[in-house]
Amino acid sequence: MLNKLQNEWRSPIIFGTMAAMLLSMFFSRAALSASMVFFIIFSFFHKNIGLQLRNYVSSPLLLGISLLFFLPLFSGLWSGNKQEWLEILKIKLPLFLFPLAFASPFTLHAKQWLRLIVFFVILILAGTVWSMILYAADFDAINSGYLKANSMITPLKNDRIRFSLLVSIAALLSGRMFFTDRSANKKKGNLVVAAVCLVCMLFCIYWLCEQAL
Repeated sequence: MLNKLQNEWRSPIIFGTMAAMLLSMFFSRAALSASMVFFIIFSFFHKNIGLQLRNYVSSPLLLGISLLFFLPLFSGLWSGNKQEWLEILKIKLPLFLFPLAFASPFTLHAKQWLRLIVFFVILILAGTVWSMILYAADFDAINSGYLKANSMITPLKNDRIRFSLLVSIAALLSGRMFFTDRSANKKKGNLVVAAVCLVCMLFCIYWLCEQAL
């Protein structure tokens, strides 16, 4: 009963922090950092820490992600530049804390996960459309810029590599929404939206890859 009550008040907060993380990626790194901290903190607001650790250790996916933190952690023990090693660990620390936080025994309903996916896809689609509008508005100048090692203007402070990765993930999620439960008539609207998102983002992926060559 106590665990159920803990989950009832934690789940909406965790859901909100996840949505805040997705939104703040595009607008504010400070807000992103704050929402990440809140997510990690509230993932530990329960009395069953042992279960959380067992979930973490028993998950190959979570442990695999954490390797990206532990490898520099242990390799840096033989480093001569401890200051640089600590800076690298500071950057890599979320790769340990996030998997550990996701091992927390909280429960989000299927509709909540779907809302997060749709919200993420809409954000990426908006960023994709914004980037393509800027490209179309200054077509010749941007094409000339490619010859000087410039790149297309993208969200995430023009970090086109990270944005391309997010577009790829969003395209995969859109494809999953499109190819699952296609027989349900009530989901026809979702299928149309997913199909449009998939086509737009696949075009963006193609264009970014072509310009990188």
